Amino acid sequence: MTDRVKALTKPSHGVLATRLSAAAAPVEGSVIRTDGDGLVEGEFTVMSSDFDVPVYYAKPAAAGDTFPVVLVVSEVFGVHAHIADVCRRFAKRGYLAMAPDLFARLGDASAFASLADLMSEVADLAETASGSP
Repeated sequence: MTDRVKALTKPSHGVLATRLSAAAAPVEGSVIRTDGDGLVEGEFTVMSSDFDVPVYYAKPAAAGDTFPVVLVVSEVFGVHAHIADVCRRFAKRGYLAMAPDLFARLGDASAFASLADLMSEVADLAETASGSP
């Protein structure tokens, strides 16, 4: 292993702390909304076992049916306005962007009153799935 690879695989605690602090900070600024001009966007479903997984997509409206594909993976809150906007931004650059709602079978995360309530529910589900008492 080269020194350069070692440096990449061992982040300093200061850098990690800075990254975590930035991630935990409240979001400020205005909401970005990319318009759908020149795009085709919508939803379809993909069958996974016994469940139809909803998938949001956006692609250029330009002639042709072959585009490079980007899979946009959401966080626990599913496919919300920001994730759809990320798809539209990729589509504006010539990609077919798709965002499957990977957590849809577990319910609507936005329906929880607080992040703490949601995390408690996720912990309970993980405990049940692992067979822990």
